[in-house]
Amino acid sequence: MLARLMTVAVTAVAASATLVGGAAAPALATTGVDPLQKVSVRITDNGIVVSPKRVERAITVWFRVVNDGKKEHDFRVAGLKTKPLKHGQVDHIVMSFEDRGAFAYRCVLNCGRGSAGSIAVFSTIGGE
Repeated sequence: MLARLMTVAVTAVAASATLVGGAAAPALATTGVDPLQKVSVRITDNGIVVSPKRVERAITVWFRVVNDGKKEHDFRVAGLKTKPLKHGQVDHIVMSFEDRGAFAYRCVLNCGRGSAGSIAVFSTIGGE
């Protein structure tokens, strides 16, 4: 009789552990790192090269800006800007676009033709 009670108690403890472990698993699956889209920005004395030029709405976008020109340059997008960058310097802008559409980017420090463009923001929900 005592052996039977022990077996039932061990089975009940194992079942409880499974239920508790099973309940915790969905919570872990719903939390995690936010999606991140990387955008490369290369500035030269002749213009800016941005790749990709299309990002998803409501996703964290990480602009990695490199000055490959000989002059000092900056980068501006959606009201944010880098510090003035000397040759070889790197800066970052991290942001999220909440609206769809085309958003202008530009360089205003020692920049000439080809120093502006736009990045397209699209949404996977509800079309583009």
